[in-house]
Amino acid sequence: MAELDADIPGALGRMMQRLSTAGVELHGQYSDHDNRKVLIVDAVDEARRALEVPDQRQEFLTE
Repeated sequence: MAELDADIPGALGRMMQRLSTAGVELHGQYSDHDNRKVLIVDAVDEARRALEVPDQRQEFLTE
């Protein structure tokens, strides 16, 4: 999961751009309705680095 400040316009777009720039392929995503996005990606470590969030704050899922 990745924290997302939904009150800031463009926050999701910036998150997706960072993943794309890092070469991470997004297979799916959904919101837990608590300002967090659950991301299903092909490259977990690269996604973590791209979003610059310590491991203990995120749990990425892979296909």
